Amino acid sequence: MSRNMPNKPTLRHDEWVQPYLRKYGKALALAIFLSVATSVFACALMFTSGYMISLAAAVPLTVLALHVPSLFVRIFGIGKPLLRYGEKLVSHDWVLRMTSEMRRKLFVVLERRANNLDGRSKNTTLGSVLALLNDDIGNVQNLIMRSMLPLLSTWVFALVITGMCGVLSWHLAAIMLAVLLLLSVVVPLYSAAANSARTAAIKAAQKNIYDDLTDDVLGISDWILSGRQNDYLHRIDASLEKRARAKHAIAKFERNIALVSQIIYCICIVAVLLWAYAVFCNPQELQGILGAIAASGSENAPAYAPNWIAAFILCLFPLMEAFAPLPSAAMEYTEQIDALSRLNSFNPKSASKDDAVKPTRKAARTAAPAATPAREDTAYCQISSTPDIRLSNVSFAYPNCEEIIHGVNLSIPFGEKLAITGRSGAGKTTLAKLILGALQPTRGEVTIGGINPATHQDDIWHTIGILHQHPKLFNMTLRENLAIGNPNASNAQMLQVLENVGLRARFDKLPHGLDSIVQESAFNFSGGEAHRIALARILLANQSIVVLDEPFASLDAQTEQQVLDTVMRTLAGKTLIAITHSEASLAAFDQTINLSELNNLGEIS
Repeated sequence: MSRNMPNKPTLRHDEWVQPYLRKYGKALALAIFLSVATSVFACALMFTSGYMISLAAAVPLTVLALHVPSLFVRIFGIGKPLLRYGEKLVSHDWVLRMTSEMRRKLFVVLERRANNLDGRSKNTTLGSVLALLNDDIGNVQNLIMRSMLPLLSTWVFALVITGMCGVLSWHLAAIMLAVLLLLSVVVPLYSAAANSARTAAIKAAQKNIYDDLTDDVLGISDWILSGRQNDYLHRIDASLEKRARAKHAIAKFERNIALVSQIIYCICIVAVLLWAYAVFCNPQELQGILGAIAASGSENAPAYAPNWIAAFILCLFPLMEAFAPLPSAAMEYTEQIDALSRLNSFNPKSASKDDAVKPTRKAARTAAPAATPAREDTAYCQISSTPDIRLSNVSFAYPNCEEIIHGVNLSIPFGEKLAITGRSGAGKTTLAKLILGALQPTRGEVTIGGINPATHQDDIWHTIGILHQHPKLFNMTLRENLAIGNPNASNAQMLQVLENVGLRARFDKLPHGLDSIVQESAFNFSGGEAHRIALARILLANQSIVVLDEPFASLDAQTEQQVLDTVMRTLAGKTLIAITHSEASLAAFDQTINLSELNNLGEIS
């Protein structure tokens, strides 16, 4: 467990919990006092109840003998829930105030570091930020509520119980000390040590789930366009299964450790029963014990001995309620401290600095999804290898809006390079979605090779590729990013397309070749390189039609020209449709149409 324990600098320079412990120190002390008092009242309630019930069952020598225990039963019975309510009110009030302030502070820190999250920090991903906001603050809250407070309260309670037993008998104190040490120290420490690896596995799996999920959601269009929806749906299955296995193992361990605790508890009851029998059946010791707890030295004291035995045995039952949560609290402690360490890496005093933690991802993911074999061509609708595109009297309007596309007739023969321009809001992206089949026209018909793309989505994506303004590269290896275009592509094919798009020299500098990690949003690649990798993905897919959706908008003039030259060279012989505002790129296309004018013209071919 030591490897997972926090190091001294983490605790010494903690800026997230210690300030609130100082601020709410009195509330913490009050919560501990109320928790201990609640447990003492619970034991006292069972003690007096056991004595009174056994006394009433045995027909007491006088009815007045029931008056005092019944009074104490009322006092402890009313006091216990009141103390419990007060303890919950005090502890939850200050802990929830603390976490509310911590969330506000975390948002401020993240806002200050927004530039890093936009791409200047190589160590912070959207998944890690999501984990901070969703898991780590909650874990730090649980560090107080479910670990520190129960552990401290139970240890203080154990000292109180041992001290009270020591007043009566050192034999009883020795029994209780041994049992309480086992339940409050040995069992929790063993639980934490035995489950440290499982806790680490859950944490690692959860991190991969957040990273993969945010990565995939941001790049969902690329998965759909590549026809690999099933891979998208199942890519985090390995992490989910790993997390589920670790949680199942921990749940099984918790059941076993609960059984062990119950056995220790039963041994304690038997030991106390034997002690009580030895004491209360010995007239000399009986007088001493009764004198200590009831100031009774009367000649009738031996008649009440069985009642005291019942009282002492029943007094032990509330102990399990107090000590049962400790193994779980200890097991969660390492995860909670790790969460605190991650929060401290976002220290408000150093919010302008990059994270000091280095990425520790392996060069190649061991849990990478297996490539899904391509379906047989017979599963597809038959589409010509040289399809033309035709829009016949196409109109489109979004719900409750005026038509944005009006009676467009457009014919694009295979192999043509077409640029579509127009003012913002003219419907350029809408027209592209109609061609891609993402939208269906309100009126008219769109066909690709004689097939309606909207009704044959699974088939048409193997014919059409798209290069976005901000191409999505996933937080995976370069090989896995390229394989989205063709999961069965060989190393030689991948290297060839990298050569074709002008990235071979850059590839030779990568530390692990095709197994080098492409960080989230391509932090370790320039904008032009990211476009070229996305283009290489399209080349591997060998799609007949490629749509460019504002591909040059975020590039400088020199990079734009380089990417344009690469696109035109590598996509020669394919149909190319570009939605662009860039005047400099229009000369490279066979035909340019202005959508604002096309809405009012006849057929263009």
